[in-house]
Amino acid sequence: LLVAKQKVGKSTFAANIAVAVAAGLPFLGHKTHQGTVHIYSLEVHRAFIREQYRKLIAAYGLTSAPDIMIHASTRIFDNALETIADIIMEQKPCLVILDPLAKVLDKLVDANSYLEVYRAMRPVIQLAEESNTHILCIHHSNKGVSEGTDSVMGSVGFAASVDLTMMLRRDREANIRTLDIEARLLPESDTIAFDFDDNRMVEELGSRDTVIKLGAEQRLLAHIGANPGISMAELKLSSGIPHDMLGPLIFRLVNAFKIQQD
Repeated sequence: LLVAKQKVGKSTFAANIAVAVAAGLPFLGHKTHQGTVHIYSLEVHRAFIREQYRKLIAAYGLTSAPDIMIHASTRIFDNALETIADIIMEQKPCLVILDPLAKVLDKLVDANSYLEVYRAMRPVIQLAEESNTHILCIHHSNKGVSEGTDSVMGSVGFAASVDLTMMLRRDREANIRTLDIEARLLPESDTIAFDFDDNRMVEELGSRDTVIKLGAEQRLLAHIGANPGISMAELKLSSGIPHDMLGPLIFRLVNAFKIQQD
């Protein structure tokens, strides 16, 4: 399950996963199992998504198109999951992306009901198991500030029914995007900081804390450079860096001989 609010980049993030898997390239420092990828894009016109993938494939430097099959339509279909399941069972792709999940669960009436959601998700889980295919479902997060899988829009049944949930957020404080992962069989991991470059490729930046500290260091050095002889009291008022971070940061910069303190 891949969840985020609107305009954070769910589909773009998933597109990067798709290209990496189809081409057998590493993604976020992890190896991928190369294989055919099916994209079921049910909110975007075919011409747009094909152009998106064409540009992304070129950005990865691939000289030939990887094995990606794109099914795109903005129409609402009855029995969409059954139709998709027939294709998957026949062709047995390595990875399937359902974007968005809600367009596939056309029989789900109450997305806030745990029992209804769990029952609606069961055919998706069975399809993944029977076809030996990884199915990545793209879903919205809620409008609040909930943490972890509580941020998934609707019932917790969505996250409870899958093996792994990836949560994307836009961190405006650090001007980055972040990825958190919760999984049944994986140890707890640090928040990963990333962003999209000009070609919409995922660019890993490290841990969120590291990125925030590095950004604060760069801002502080620029601020001191523009205001030679500035006092600590003035820095607290004008640097925009939290006070609890400012002292340790200055101590580290002094020890690294990047600034002098009188």
